[in-house]
Amino acid sequence: MGPLPERFRFGSFELDRRNGELRKSGLRIHLENQPFRVLAMLSSRPGEIVTRDELKEAIWASDTHVDFDRGLTRAVNKMRLALGDSGANPRFVETVPRRGYRFVAPVTHIQSTGEELLATDSTTPELASTEPPPVLEEPPPRRRASWTVLGVAVAVAVGAAAWWALLRKPAKVSPARSGYERGMALIRELSLPKVRQGIDELRQSVQDDPNFAPAWAGLSQAAILLDPTAADTAIEYARRSVDLDPGCGECHGILGKLLFTTKWNWEEAGIHLEKASALKPDSSSIQVSLAMREAALGRVTEALHIIEQAAKRFPEALNIGTNRAQFLYLQRDYDGAIRESDRMHAMNLTSGLEWKAYSLFQQGRHADAIYALHGFLGSWSSASPDVIASRRNAAVTRFMSAGLPAALGDLLKLTGSPPAARIHSHNRARWLMLLGRHDEAIKELTVAVDAGLTDIIFLKVDPVFDPIRSDPAFRSILRTVRLDS
Repeated sequence: MGPLPERFRFGSFELDRRNGELRKSGLRIHLENQPFRVLAMLSSRPGEIVTRDELKEAIWASDTHVDFDRGLTRAVNKMRLALGDSGANPRFVETVPRRGYRFVAPVTHIQSTGEELLATDSTTPELASTEPPPVLEEPPPRRRASWTVLGVAVAVAVGAAAWWALLRKPAKVSPARSGYERGMALIRELSLPKVRQGIDELRQSVQDDPNFAPAWAGLSQAAILLDPTAADTAIEYARRSVDLDPGCGECHGILGKLLFTTKWNWEEAGIHLEKASALKPDSSSIQVSLAMREAALGRVTEALHIIEQAAKRFPEALNIGTNRAQFLYLQRDYDGAIRESDRMHAMNLTSGLEWKAYSLFQQGRHADAIYALHGFLGSWSSASPDVIASRRNAAVTRFMSAGLPAALGDLLKLTGSPPAARIHSHNRARWLMLLGRHDEAIKELTVAVDAGLTDIIFLKVDPVFDPIRSDPAFRSILRTVRLDS
């Protein structure tokens, strides 16, 4: 076999064999050495069967002590994990039983031009993600005891009394369910470190049980949090969850939310959310999604009513305060939004700081607003609390010495290069509006719409855009996201 080409493109992926890198839509995806080499070899020979012996000779020949069968299976699992591929329904790598593997997607050889793709970790604010959560396939065998078999054994051993006691015990929660619940609790805290921890739990949940629908729904929600442009991946996961279990209320809820936040499909979203509410009336997150849809459509009073009712029914759901602060801001009750954010901050929850910051901007309290805004941005970075505090103080000092154009201009510069500019385009539009640079703000909104960023669903009611509501270009954007009625 001749030398392999250096770079390939397949689907939204690019593989650089020379540098050992795999990227999706420009974002680098971590892949260990052996899985990467397997992928490089398969994608270099699309449509051909690459036998297990060929893979062994090329990749494992020098390691005589390795269990090759186990090593190859593990490498293929990790490769599919990175690609979001499925052994049962492959888009990229097909298993050829007892022979090897075949790469089934079209592959393009990229001629080297010296041009390098931009990596996500080049963006300083770290609000953009690393990779979206990959699909997990071919998990290890599940090892769970059957309660029926166990019950029979106990009955035989200790008699009917013990069997009756066993039957009265509460059902054991599966590892997949436990991991899912831990993961979603972390994700709802809406800070980057917590979301990353939550994703690890959800990945493990799917690995424990690939047919556990809620975990796929949770991964879809996490995907859009870590990469706001990953709508297609997120919706694919959510639809998979609904297909696995049509009676899963939380699955319908997450799919419904994604449909209106990323695709502006308000009607289908409403159908899924109503179904979700009927299937799982005890879910606070479903009620929050219903409220978000109402607010985005301009019915902020109704949204606040849903949130207030949810807060009474689910006092343990602390994240509801974030939505209450947001809706109070959208209703122009800036003092109320600030109070709600402060209440959350007293419980060490930082997600409400966004709405405190923009409420303060609307009140002209710019120094306090800059301080709150950097607190919110810091919660979506991996910086330590001391570093975040230092950045907040430095930003306020910058404002005091050079004014708002300098303080917000620093953020615009910080997010000015791809891919940060695309991921932060909605934020950039808001900062430009605060500076009175309306035409530039509209251009950023156009980018945000093209990227499918979730925050643009509130364009119809966000006070920061009030000065351009009659602008034809802004009205055109509202029509694009189906909010012109």
